[in-house]
Amino acid sequence: MSEPAGRRYRSQLRDAQASQTRSRVLDSAAREFAARGYAGTTLAAIARGAGVSVETVKLQGAKHELLLAAWNVRLSGAGEATNAPLLDDHARRAATAALSDAEFIDAFVDVATGISVESVGLWQAFAGAARFDDSVRVAFDRTIAMRRAEFAQVIGMLDARGMIDNDRPREQLAATLVFLASAEGYQHLVIESGLSREGYRHWLKDAIQRLILAA
Repeated sequence: MSEPAGRRYRSQLRDAQASQTRSRVLDSAAREFAARGYAGTTLAAIARGAGVSVETVKLQGAKHELLLAAWNVRLSGAGEATNAPLLDDHARRAATAALSDAEFIDAFVDVATGISVESVGLWQAFAGAARFDDSVRVAFDRTIAMRRAEFAQVIGMLDARGMIDNDRPREQLAATLVFLASAEGYQHLVIESGLSREGYRHWLKDAIQRLILAA
């Protein structure tokens, strides 16, 4: 027997409300962790920011679970279910293949800059928590490995285009690219040293040209 329409509607409404509540909690958690770090963030502050009770926040997970979920949402921009590298998106890969060499570099710089802008504070909290929370450390190490793998793919794409004019080991170039496009670099240059976001974008593009592509 099929579920009555009224009951089905109420169930769908509860699911939608629960999803909205979780979204508010994770948005608040991301803001708090980014502003105060992991140790300085309390569940009470997250609750105030989300407009819910502390008990409601606890229902969404432990503190470290909220950090990881907030990170996944902020990084992916597409919900918690995916924290995969951007290059695993087949549509994006197809669009990237159609770009000219100059457009390819501009696209990478734009994406890397955008990720740093969106995630720099939360990344600092993530890295800080990984130092003393084993469960966060596992996720942090997995994120680092995924980042290295993705940037190795970028180096491979640059190589396939014939844009790399040197014989340096590709693993070294990938590690260099990870360093250049890191949130830590953005933190130092923009937030601490006052470089504008556009200035950072130009710096990153120039650094890639000199340290990755040039002989």
